Amino acid sequence: MIEQLKRERFMYPHFIEGIMSGRFRKMPLAEIRKMVRGRYFSFVPLTKLTMEEDDLIENMLVKSLDYTLNKRSLELLCEPIFICKDGDSLHINIYVKNAVPYNNYDLFRILLPKEKIDMFFNPDQCIKIRLNELNSSSDITRYGNRPLIDRDGFGYLKDADEFKNLLRTIREKSGIEHLAVLDIGCGMGMALQDMKNLDSNIETHGLTMEQEPAMFKADYFHYLAAERMPLEFKGKFHLIVSNMSFRYFLFPHIALLNTVKSLAKGGYARISFSYDRISENQELREYFLKQVPGANSNYDAMKVLAGKMVSELEIAQIEGKIKFTPSPDFYKYSMQGMICIEKISD
Repeated sequence: MIEQLKRERFMYPHFIEGIMSGRFRKMPLAEIRKMVRGRYFSFVPLTKLTMEEDDLIENMLVKSLDYTLNKRSLELLCEPIFICKDGDSLHINIYVKNAVPYNNYDLFRILLPKEKIDMFFNPDQCIKIRLNELNSSSDITRYGNRPLIDRDGFGYLKDADEFKNLLRTIREKSGIEHLAVLDIGCGMGMALQDMKNLDSNIETHGLTMEQEPAMFKADYFHYLAAERMPLEFKGKFHLIVSNMSFRYFLFPHIALLNTVKSLAKGGYARISFSYDRISENQELREYFLKQVPGANSNYDAMKVLAGKMVSELEIAQIEGKIKFTPSPDFYKYSMQGMICIEKISD
């Protein structure tokens, strides 16, 4: 079971070994970079990138994975962890030794290694866990795992009928019954599992940069950068969705271009497009200054690049290739907001 889990959670063998032994081993940067080059750059990309763009993406991935795979919480979870004998069903509170309330150890017990494996690698349990230290408490999963349906706007859509009607329309226009669905920035894949529960006649694909120890169910997970989708994605997907993930990409405009290229004829994309959290690091700054000379910031440069990408979409609409529908305030907010794209022809 442990060896199979290591193969499935290929980013976390060091964490699994740490749970079983009680000693966490940080993953060396050289090992992370080797994994990045082998998994993220071993294919022909859908959109050709420059060597500089590839280098920037590689460095970003190495830095991000170093943070995720070597974060302090993983090390703490390998050490003795206590759990209350009478917990509740809404949350699972676990404690490092010096955070057990009032030192009343009679009410708590230590989690065994197998119990940790069962808990940390099970998405339904993992998403409920809060790790309690002496003066702090935090979720062990990353923020942003959103459900498909939520009436308060936290999810992708407000009700299940909206999703079912969308699939019905795509089937009518494409003539395809078994639809391929892609969630860009899927996180743990919660929304994909929700989709499958609502309609079993879909093939679910999740694209995310980083694997989590616990992942919800999807037919396929693609651990990739959205700017570097594989050529095999061309015309593959009948529905593409993305909720609040584009703002974290290095090159959101390239990711948007890949989205359009990945749509099948009759397909539909619903993308929350923004770049308001774009990195301002110096390495990226030099790149954007070459793309948009005189830009005061990476954000200002992205305004220009996003504007060019939107102009291309508007031209494609005039040519009858797509139907492009941005949200009402999209242009007011410098080409940021919800974008809906219907692929009419290649």
